[in-house]
Amino acid sequence: MSAQECAIQDMLPELQKQGKSFLSFQKELNPVMEQLIHSQVMQQIAAARLYPPPPKSQVQLVAKCFFCKSNGTAHFEFYDHYYAKK
Repeated sequence: MSAQECAIQDMLPELQKQGKSFLSFQKELNPVMEQLIHSQVMQQIAAARLYPPPPKSQVQLVAKCFFCKSNGTAHFEFYDHYYAKK
């Protein structure tokens, strides 16, 4: 049994529990899928040109603080960039 066949056999019971099916990949669809991917990438590039990102002077960075109730800890992100360490 190949690694692919073994992986499929491992997935089938879990898929059946969830009421899902396994659809195998069809190599004959490679050219069509590549064309769809290429088309999507080109559309994303065109959209990026229409809506360029704002200049850095208009961008505001955000500092985040996450509090954990269970153990009373806090995780800070980006605070050292904005506030002097005391």
